[in-house]
This record gives sequence, structure tokens and C-alpha cells, in this order.
Amino acid sequence: MRQSNLFLGITILVAASILFIYGIAALSPVKIARKDAGDAGASVTPLQRPTTSFGNPTRGPKDAKVAVFFFGDYLCQPCAELGSSIEQLLIDFPDDVRLIWKDMPNVQRHGEATNAAVAARCADAQGGFWQYHDLLMANQTSISLNNYAPFAAQLGLELESFQSCIDGKLTQPLVQRDFDEGQRLRIESTPTLFIGDRRVEGAISYEQLRGFVESALSEVERVAPQEKPTE
Repeated sequence: MRQSNLFLGITILVAASILFIYGIAALSPVKIARKDAGDAGASVTPLQRPTTSFGNPTRGPKDAKVAVFFFGDYLCQPCAELGSSIEQLLIDFPDDVRLIWKDMPNVQRHGEATNAAVAARCADAQGGFWQYHDLLMANQTSISLNNYAPFAAQLGLELESFQSCIDGKLTQPLVQRDFDEGQRLRIESTPTLFIGDRRVEGAISYEQLRGFVESALSEVERVAPQEKPTE
């Protein structure tokens, strides 16, 4: 059993390293701009749209007409509030919408946000990302380093390999890749959604969310080439 868990831990580490390298390669190089004296920080070359990177948790068909990118933080209350609307959206548009999760931990406001994201990705290594994601969102006041393993136990995950993943922060490169992308997209708050070509910030209502998706679907259908009739 210990050999099996050690092998799993090594596998996760290697996979995380590969995915991190892949994610960096998929993005164009970051250019740091010089600031005038007295200006703090540095700026980076912005992106206009998020990327679909290998390893990002998704729900919905791969050939869905509309992609919904969700940049979120597990200690962000509006993110949790938006979750029920996202769930309903996937029910109402089972063939047309694909959800892509992106980690955007706000460590300045939520000191445990990165650890929570790492834990969810460790659950993903055992196929339990979305269940763990939902458990974190439903128990935001209980999120702490001591509770990640009990949460995993509730879901029936193998605890020794899960804890090894947490302790070694084996999935942190995946979280960091999403965070870096969010910075290049100039994301300043969570939740931030990208629905087709539209950028949406804040916990919008389900009616608004549905309207944005329907608008994106209409645009896809408008620009799609007309199918030729079968002779």
C-alpha cells in the first residue's frame, strides 16, 4: 500500500510539473514594463480571452457551442452564491454549455485561498474535483489546513495519497498557472466569468447568466456556416 501511495505521489508530481510547463508554453511570454520612479509593481502584456489548458477541470461536452470560464476563489462568498446558478445553467443547456474552472485565489483577502485550491486539485487527482469543489463552497467558514483531509474522507478519497499531495503542494503549479493567466486578463475580483466573447464580473442573477448564454448561442449560430442540403 505504501509503495502504491508513493508511486501515486510521484505520478502527481511529475504530471503537475508537465502541466505547469505546458501551461507556460501555451501562453505568450510575459513582458514586464518599466515603471516610472515612485510607481509600485510591474505590468504584464494582457490577454483578451482565457485559454483552455490541459488539466483545467471542466463540465459539459467538449463540443459545446459556448464555453463559460469561471475564475473563482473558494473563500469568495459571491463565488459560492453563483454556484447554484451555474448548476442550473448546466441543467438547462446540457448540450450547449461547457464550464471551465480557473483558480484565482485572492491571498490578500483570503489567506487560505491558495491552500484550498491546491486541496481541490489534489482531489482531482483521484477524480473527485467537482465534489470537493462543491464541499468547499458549501463550507467556506470551515476551510482550514486541518479540515482538508476530513473533507476528503467525507468523499471517500484515499487519505494517505491525498495528504501527501497536500503536504507536498504537488498541484500548486496548476493553481499558479491559472492565477498567472488571470493576472494577464487583468482580473481584479472574483467571480469573473467569460461567456463567449463577454466578460462578466460579480454574482449575477440566473436570469442575467442565462441571457448572456443565450446571446452567445445566438452569435455562434449567426456566424456558423450554413449547412448545405443533402442531395
